[in-house]
Amino acid sequence: MKKSHRPLIIALSVVAVVLIGLIIFSITQIKEFTVTGQSMSPTLTSDQKIETTKLTSAIKRYNIVVVKEKNSDIFSRVIGLPGDRVVIKNGAVTIYNKSNPKGFNPDIGQSYFKRSEKTLGKVSQTLSSNQYYVLGDNRSNASDSRNFGPIPKLSIIAIELRVESN
Repeated sequence: MKKSHRPLIIALSVVAVVLIGLIIFSITQIKEFTVTGQSMSPTLTSDQKIETTKLTSAIKRYNIVVVKEKNSDIFSRVIGLPGDRVVIKNGAVTIYNKSNPKGFNPDIGQSYFKRSEKTLGKVSQTLSSNQYYVLGDNRSNASDSRNFGPIPKLSIIAIELRVESN
């Protein structure tokens, strides 16, 4: 083999190794779920496919997550983060934290939220350092933290990556 081809062969070998690594990473990190039920309607509908990724970054407010709850996977939206105090009262959600000591309604101005819809229930709960509060977008027809309480981080098995159109 000529010496002049050696750098090209090394470069191609490196590219091949990187591509194989990316393929393996995507196979192990990306998973497709099928939505069941109407708790996230109209954002997600029953039988819709959603690509998710395993937790590799911080969970943020408004992320759509897949929660492992007993024997089912539940799709919900993260509303409360660790350290937040979540209050549901008079049909509205209010979040209190260090940045917002007077509280704010996380639903105001969000495309998923229908102004006419009330968030039923009465809750006042401060989340621990590994807890999240999740709510379905279809509040009147959702199984969420109002039913089963805050979610430990370990129960959140995936974050929405991409939603396929129906």
